[in-house]
Amino acid sequence: MSRHTRGQSIVEMAFVLPMLLVLLFGIMEFGYYIYAYSTVSQAARNAAEAAAQLPPHQSWLDYEEAPPGDARYPGFMGDSCVRTIIRSATSDGTLFRGTINEGRNLADFVEIRYPNGSNTRNLRDRGPIEVTVRYPVSGITPLFQLLQIGDEEGITLEVTQRRSIENLGVDPTTPRGVACAENVEDFCDLYPDQCAGGRDDVQMGDQGRPQVAGAAPEPGSTGSLRLSASASAPSRLSSSIAAIRL
Repeated sequence: MSRHTRGQSIVEMAFVLPMLLVLLFGIMEFGYYIYAYSTVSQAARNAAEAAAQLPPHQSWLDYEEAPPGDARYPGFMGDSCVRTIIRSATSDGTLFRGTINEGRNLADFVEIRYPNGSNTRNLRDRGPIEVTVRYPVSGITPLFQLLQIGDEEGITLEVTQRRSIENLGVDPTTPRGVACAENVEDFCDLYPDQCAGGRDDVQMGDQGRPQVAGAAPEPGSTGSLRLSASASAPSRLSSSIAAIRL
């Protein structure tokens, strides 16, 4: 009787165990994909907020599909506005910084567009501007692969966020006070040091703003601009004294 009972238990376990594993793996997979979707949604939201302040020119966005042959072209992310938007989208360290992203160009998963046309990039129409994040997420168990759900890279999550344009990319550190370049010529006009030295000259400031080599320092900091202003003060004072004496 005991042998019969043990054999019956093994048979019952053989029937129940696969269903239990599917249920367990399903809970794990759906929980992970819910987390991944919320992360991608937050990434699109962060990028849209940055795009509302730094809307790139449509002519520069076209470079992603048709890059120019100009040797001075710093790459699609060479533009300060595009670079800030991409970095805002990929700021999550868990999903976008893991080993699975090695060899991936995260800019390929972010699309920036003007749904009502690029002529709405002004403070009268105020866009809007859209940012779409399409990101393939691989599961943490082989369940979806066994069930043939998704493709080799997993399931692609897509989230679109839309914002009204609030600013046209003001950057007082550039010669014209704007951050977004319209084309390569405009980029070299805004950032001559980067245009000559390549994209390695671009650094991010303390508050995430792009800093240009040789640009004016931030308020409250010491730099060549403040030193030169202090040095010119005695010359103005001596000129005033000479005028009084005359």
